[in-house]
Amino acid sequence: MKNLIFVFVLVFAFQNANAQASWRIANGSSEQVQSGKFYYFQVIKNSWNLKYKERPSGINLGWGKEAIPNIKFEKSGGGKINCGDKIAVFVKNGGYLKYEVRKWGINLGWSKTPVYEWELRTLENKQGTPVMSDLNVGLYNGTTKDFVRHCTRSGVPVVDLGWVIDCPNGWRAPGATNGVVKTLTRKDIDLAIKYGAVLLSLL
Repeated sequence: MKNLIFVFVLVFAFQNANAQASWRIANGSSEQVQSGKFYYFQVIKNSWNLKYKERPSGINLGWGKEAIPNIKFEKSGGGKINCGDKIAVFVKNGGYLKYEVRKWGINLGWSKTPVYEWELRTLENKQGTPVMSDLNVGLYNGTTKDFVRHCTRSGVPVVDLGWVIDCPNGWRAPGATNGVVKTLTRKDIDLAIKYGAVLLSLL
């Protein structure tokens, strides 16, 4: 039983560390992220920028190299953003992101007004740590209690995004059920041990 619990802890630690290491807020220099300022929001894996893109299915999001920064993070009252601050996420031409159940793709929708259900998490995952541009961060949703990550999807042409619990290894099969857990490899376990203290709750 203890071994089983340990394996589950390793799975969750690996998933969380992987999610937290999957994004970069970029603007060409290192600074503490400012509420209301536009940035590029990049997937570290391939340096693609998240952007608005019209699609036949799912939320209208896609990838590209933008001429200007197109995503901003807002917290009530403004100012500099720290790990764990409640924020809203705005995508130019789309609106504010919010959790929304939909038939296809990741469960995200648009709002015309800020929805403060998001947090930016540093890799250390310590409450109040400054969130810096050009460093690895995770995008956490307080409604789902999960992180958004790049997730390769096949079948219906939706944006390649997913929740960590649905897409622990970065790929999601068509019709995969929620909560599918991958088989751990030695590399997964080594990563989990390395980031074993980085769990879903803030320190």
